[in-house]
Parts: sequence; C-alpha cells; structure tokens
Amino acid sequence: MFFARTAAGETYGARLHESWAAAAAAWADSMETRQATCFQSDGWYAAWYATIGSSPGYRPVIVEIFERATGEFALGLPLASIERGGLTSIEFADDEVTDYNFPILGPAAPTCAQSAMQAFQTMARALPGADVLHLKKMPVRIGDLANPFAQLPRAALSPLRGNFIPLGECYDAWLRTLARKERKEIGRIWRVFSALENASFFRARTPDAAGIILDMIETEQKNRRIRLGRPYRLDQREHASFYRRLIEREDDACKPVVTALTVGGRPIAGLLGVATGQTCILLRLAFAEGPWERSGPGRVLIDRTMRALHAEGYRTIDLGIGDYRYKRQLDPKPFNLVDVTQALSMRGLPRASGAWAKARVRENAVLER
Repeated sequence: MFFARTAAGETYGARLHESWAAAAAAWADSMETRQATCFQSDGWYAAWYATIGSSPGYRPVIVEIFERATGEFALGLPLASIERGGLTSIEFADDEVTDYNFPILGPAAPTCAQSAMQAFQTMARALPGADVLHLKKMPVRIGDLANPFAQLPRAALSPLRGNFIPLGECYDAWLRTLARKERKEIGRIWRVFSALENASFFRARTPDAAGIILDMIETEQKNRRIRLGRPYRLDQREHASFYRRLIEREDDACKPVVTALTVGGRPIAGLLGVATGQTCILLRLAFAEGPWERSGPGRVLIDRTMRALHAEGYRTIDLGIGDYRYKRQLDPKPFNLVDVTQALSMRGLPRASGAWAKARVRENAVLER
C-alpha cells in the first residue's frame, strides 16, 4: 500500500493497495454492511483478480479514498489497468463478466455532487499512468445505497440497462401479473418438456455437479456464437478459471446458483447465477441442440429456477444486462445504468470524446432517430 500525493486543503486523500487481499481486509466492515450486489463481494473480486486480473496486459489498480480530516474510509474502487487497442484504459474489475459496477461505500462516502466531484478528482490524480478512465455499467443506486459518481457532470446514460423482477410473497400471484399469452406459454412449454422421457429439473448442490453443468454451458454458448459468426471469449483460460472459482467457493455474499434441465440424466440446458440476501442475479444461460428444443428449454429452466429460488426465500430475480426477447417476456422492471469516461492523456481524448458524444445521442431520443 502507498499514499498518493494530495494538495493541502483537499477534502479527500488516496492510497493504492497492491493486492485485492489487502484491500478486502481494509474494507471488510463496509463490504459486509454496505454491499451493493454480489459483484461487490470479496468472493467475486478475489476470483477476478486471481484469474482475469492477472492475465497478460492487466494490472490491479485498487484505490481507496479517505476523508483527510477524520481518516475515515470513503470509497473503494476495485479497478484494473488494461492494455487494449494501443491505449491503456483504467476500468472496474470487469472485462464483461460483471453486470453492475459500483464503488465500495464507506462511512465517509460523498453525499452531494460537490463532494462526489472532489472524491473523483482525488481518485483520478492517484491513478498510475494511463490514457483513459472508463467507469461503466454503474447503477444510480442499489436499494438505499446511492452511487456518488452518478452525480458527476460527466455521468452519461449507458447503452445497457438492468432488469429485475420483484416476485413478492407468492410466485403464482406474480405469474398472474404477466400477459395471459405469456402465462399460458410458460405452462405449455413445461408440459412439453416434462413429457420427454426421464426429463427433470436439477439444482446442483456440489462443486462437482455444478462443474458438469458449467462445462455444458460453456460448450453450448461457444457453439451458438460460432453459428452466429460472433466472437466468444468466455472459454479463454482466465475466464474459464474465473467461473470455476465462483462455483467452488461457498460465500453467502456471492453464493453460486447452478441449475439444469436433464434428459436421461444428461444436462441439456444450464443456468449460472449468483445470489446474496433475497436476490439472485442470473448470469449465463445455454441449451444444447436436440428434440427438446421445441419445448423452449431456456424459458423452462428460468421458470423452474425462479420457482425453486422463491421456495428458498428469494424474492428478487435480476435478469442482468441485455435487452433479450426472453427477458422482455417476463416483464422485468428496467433501470438505467450510467458511465463516466475521463481522458487521462492526449491519446485518450478521442475515446473519451467519442463516448461522451454517443451518450448525448442516446439521451436525446429525437436526435437518435
């Protein structure tokens, strides 16, 4: 750990942690009491920095902002320096595996736009040499936790949105809120699937069982992307290792949820999520080609997983980012995300300006059309 230089009279100071383990130990109390989502947990970041964050071209940049007058912890920023496209970018510990990024909030966290700007400027000055700072996919708030960086003048609407479903106390009552056509379709596809010989829903309870399902998810997601002619990265060694660490770690703040549909004991559809409290976030979904496709195995698996989680006490299902048709059919409550992009060098100006211009277009529906 070392301290960044700060000028006299500044409200905040900064220190950089050399490893996630050191930061997690320093921020433990705040992470336990003010955790925003599963993505802001020790389990998630420990897995990320040990795998994706340690791959070539990546370097941990873990920033702590504190109030100088009291020494109290204000913000924790689990970031990484990434070499990409000839530029050095500093971003959240993400690389497209995290749906929602959010600062770790301490007791001295900024509560107004002015203090948020002061904390942001202190953080920016503490960063090692880079071209652009890109903080993306940040909720404006999670529960009663407000994101200070959403108040910044450069906070811009993200192209992505979050999607959550409040299930309430009765699953069937929530089901009745869907359009009649959708309710009937959910019932129909379950009947079609359950009519298959030796067809069943399965919840993995051990890392070995979860690993078999994750293997199937990785294979089928890759096959689908190849068929569509799109690149696929999640089977790279670092990414695959990241997900393996997630399913092997039993952590109440980031609990793995792995389910499957099986036919003859073989998983033909798989789902991976992470859960904490009464909320489960669904991350990855895939199904294999076969005669079961007409039963809509993806939708069957989501419905059965939601039913099982509700019976265990979960009351909110978060479908994550992305505007897919199967998500819209479940009528989730969408919420906006914001990005903050700041040039840190002359080379970073074009990228920062481009991100800013695109955000302005998104926010102006008339200009966008």
